[in-house]
Amino acid sequence: MHTPRQRADTSYRFLYTASSRGRLDCTSGELTSLLDYHGVMPAFLDFCFEFKNREKAATTSKFRLEDFFAGATQQQQQPTFLRQSAKAVRMQHAFNVMAPELGPADEDGNRSWMIRHTTVYHSFDITNGRCIWIIIKSNDLIRDRVTSSEEPLDHNMTREQKLAAQFASTLANHLLLLEWCTENWASYIDLLEQKATRHAAAIKLAPVEAMSRKPPKKATIPGPAPEPKSLGFAGKIRSNISRVTSGFNTHRRQPTNRVQNNDPTSPPHDKLPLVEDDEDENLDEHFRFDDLQSIRKVTDEAEEARMVISENQRILTAIHKRYSNLARLKDRGVFTEFDQGHFESVLSDFCQQLSILQGDLDSLDARLQLLLKGLVRNEEMVRSRSPL
Repeated sequence: MHTPRQRADTSYRFLYTASSRGRLDCTSGELTSLLDYHGVMPAFLDFCFEFKNREKAATTSKFRLEDFFAGATQQQQQPTFLRQSAKAVRMQHAFNVMAPELGPADEDGNRSWMIRHTTVYHSFDITNGRCIWIIIKSNDLIRDRVTSSEEPLDHNMTREQKLAAQFASTLANHLLLLEWCTENWASYIDLLEQKATRHAAAIKLAPVEAMSRKPPKKATIPGPAPEPKSLGFAGKIRSNISRVTSGFNTHRRQPTNRVQNNDPTSPPHDKLPLVEDDEDENLDEHFRFDDLQSIRKVTDEAEEARMVISENQRILTAIHKRYSNLARLKDRGVFTEFDQGHFESVLSDFCQQLSILQGDLDSLDARLQLLLKGLVRNEEMVRSRSPL
């Protein structure tokens, strides 16, 4: 648990985990004290319970909200930190978003992409501008972004201007957090596309007849030891995958290692009986099986990425709707103490930026849809060329 230096009107609490597949790096007592002190809504525990030892990180998101409107009697029942006025109007919500990040380097220095979570709780008191942030992340990336963006308020502001500026600061933090869930996806999808191209290159460019059936070969005859046998069809494909840009030669290559027949009693070379090339057949069957596995693995990764992006899109939509509806609260006497011009301006800008982020996610999803269509075609091609 980490508490950085902060403005008097803002409270940050950062909780850590080793990964999104592990437990929170704090005791249950510490977590209970933190949530009780800040009067955090009980629904936030649903997010905390997601952090537990598991083989694979969860790929679902949640959004919870609980706005609090209280009179003086109810106000005295709140924690000391929140007893600020005879009338409290408190907004609070929680959400989590996901994005790919490079994990730590292994023994060979290689780093792989992993789906990571950022979980956020936010509370804002409209009567005095106090806000609370509780952020759960496995590294300092979000903490550094949020705390470095904090700017001191101008002491010459009127109360209305100060409240509007404090509210604008919370919106800016939301954008910093939500922008993270749109990052790294382009690089991650590039990697998936490279995998799909590498595994499918030989299948796409290989002759159909050569992949679907094996030509017979001629029997050997007594004579001098033959030269080393050339690679079978599958071996040739493997050795040429790195040169797929020039394509495969679809003309059958003439053998260069014919055995010299010096026995006049033996049949002519072109009259030898035909036998099946079992070794090459096994290689090709193994080749097709490896391709199916590779295509299926990339397909699973792309489908998981689509699901995560869809969950992020759902969270952005929920937050967009929540803040778009805030203007209606003015009819209930909420936000009346704000500088109305500034309040409406920053709220409009925030919703516009959310729409841009939603458009970015739509573009990423379109790329994944196109990739998945290509993977389906590749898998059908492999299956159609398999004798099984």
